[in-house]
Amino acid sequence: MTDAIAKLVGAYKDPLARIRTVHDDPLVKEYVDLGGLFLQHAAQAGLLKGNRLETRDLAFIQALFMRRWVESVPARADAWSYLTPAEHRWYLRYLVEARHSASSEARLRALDQLRKVSGYPANHNLAVVYAQQGQLERATHLLKGLRDPAAQKLRREIEAKRKP
Repeated sequence: MTDAIAKLVGAYKDPLARIRTVHDDPLVKEYVDLGGLFLQHAAQAGLLKGNRLETRDLAFIQALFMRRWVESVPARADAWSYLTPAEHRWYLRYLVEARHSASSEARLRALDQLRKVSGYPANHNLAVVYAQQGQLERATHLLKGLRDPAAQKLRREIEAKRKP
């Protein structure tokens, strides 16, 4: 599926329109047979920029596809059991880091799992969630000791919110 989506998106300026209008195209047929309506979901989720896929690891696209597919199947299967550990981590990172409509609760649950991943900037991303919720003291506390440019930028944004 990831190969088919990459070929389709790479071949046409507007792959979404191509899917809707040209049904005898072999690239469209291959993609639809494997990916169904996933490309529309990818566009809604912000994975397409100007009708092009953002540069992302194919494991992430596969994880998002598998998670969406398993959720739509009426069987009593645990969606996570279909993902590899790497795909699971990619999906959790997507919930936390992508600009989409995941609830704060879903992001916090994902961060709880990501805290166990060595090297993952959980405190920084947790501070982002708290700052977005208006919990500025909690966010500031999590940023203590972080010296990277992203943490410094977030500190400045929090300070700007505090000023009348």
